[in-house]
Amino acid sequence: MDDGGIVKGGIKNSIIKSMFDKAMKEDGEKITIREYMEKEGVPEEEITSLEDMFDELDKYHASYITMFYEKLRFIKRSIRYFFQRWTRGWDDSDLWSLDQTISEFILPRLKEFKRTLHGYPGDMTEEEWNQILDKMIIAFELGSKGFWDVNEEDFTIAKEGLDLFAKHFFELWD
Repeated sequence: MDDGGIVKGGIKNSIIKSMFDKAMKEDGEKITIREYMEKEGVPEEEITSLEDMFDELDKYHASYITMFYEKLRFIKRSIRYFFQRWTRGWDDSDLWSLDQTISEFILPRLKEFKRTLHGYPGDMTEEEWNQILDKMIIAFELGSKGFWDVNEEDFTIAKEGLDLFAKHFFELWD
């Protein structure tokens, strides 16, 4: 077995290592590998091939280093959020889009409230109350998907449902 192996373009690893060593020491001044290889008479296609190989290696290493760093950040953040949820019942990520978080909290409770309804406000019929609850539910369904991603018509529907929620807030008891 060859001690250096073959690199793309036919240049041996041991030759590349010696080029690196010489390029870093020549005249006490640093020169690039390309400059050194041109000076030594290495054909252009082999220089280009070698540069392409190093570019690919750089991309490969950079992507894995980035992935590793992102995994560490994710683990650190997950641990912090776990302790926040454990100690206060919610974590900082709930604040990133508080309107969506609140909508996601209210929506299932509002649906269950409507499903198990035992009464309605005295100044309206049961059918009117159910229509109002439906409008509220639609508003919070839109909100749980994120209000920033709705068209103008859906936004108007959501606003009406939220206005009804505010208006009838003190009537939401069973």
